[in-house]
Amino acid sequence: MTPSHHDDHEDRSVLTRKQAEPQLTLNYGNHADQIAEVFPSTTPPSTWAIGIHGGFWRPAFDRTHLRNTAAALAAHGVLSILIEYRRIPGQPQVMVEDVCLAVQSLQSTSWPLHVPTSRPVLWGHSAGGHLALLVGQLMPLELSRVIALAPVTDLVQAEADHLGKGAVAEFLGGPAVDFAQFDPARLAEPELPVTLIHGARDSLVPIRQSMSLAGYWTSADCIAIPDSGHFELIDPHSAAWPTVLSAIAG
Repeated sequence: MTPSHHDDHEDRSVLTRKQAEPQLTLNYGNHADQIAEVFPSTTPPSTWAIGIHGGFWRPAFDRTHLRNTAAALAAHGVLSILIEYRRIPGQPQVMVEDVCLAVQSLQSTSWPLHVPTSRPVLWGHSAGGHLALLVGQLMPLELSRVIALAPVTDLVQAEADHLGKGAVAEFLGGPAVDFAQFDPARLAEPELPVTLIHGARDSLVPIRQSMSLAGYWTSADCIAIPDSGHFELIDPHSAAWPTVLSAIAG
């Protein structure tokens, strides 16, 4: 999710493995990127979960690296959905609008398979975790809970730390201080359960991002995984995965 030369010691093997294929693809809008990939549960699902990929909000990164993650959730009784969204630098509202539209559309879809009557879990990784936190704040009545994995939660701090080599300013189209409406750390706590899960040795999005938000959103659960970096949280073969699976599958 960053260039091929790395000095951050992150394990990126999850990004280069052969990925599972979705069993169904749905359109939630008219744009080519407004699609959702469905990984049906192998047993009648008690939970359904909508996943948002990361990649520092950049168009170069898409949902495909999360397909194995989605398939692993499906193997544990979760109807698992991955959404794509338009990633247009300088137009943060488009990304948020797409996730909101996907959540609404997927709940009003005439499904060719069994969907639980419960509200979906919304989860995301990295920049996807950031978007999940925003959407949870915007539409709490349409979701059961939000799970943010290694999320960017404080855009002002992330900008100061030059995370993603300037990713925040590129995403927003200007300085973070001017975009409080897209900064979870500057928003009211959402009226639904929020869980933050972060690897203690994450060098791409430092754990202080989650710790900081947990200080503002006092009812949010913040789980630190001691020997985990950034990508272990989406790796079904990692020691961190059971914690993530438990949070999403409930």
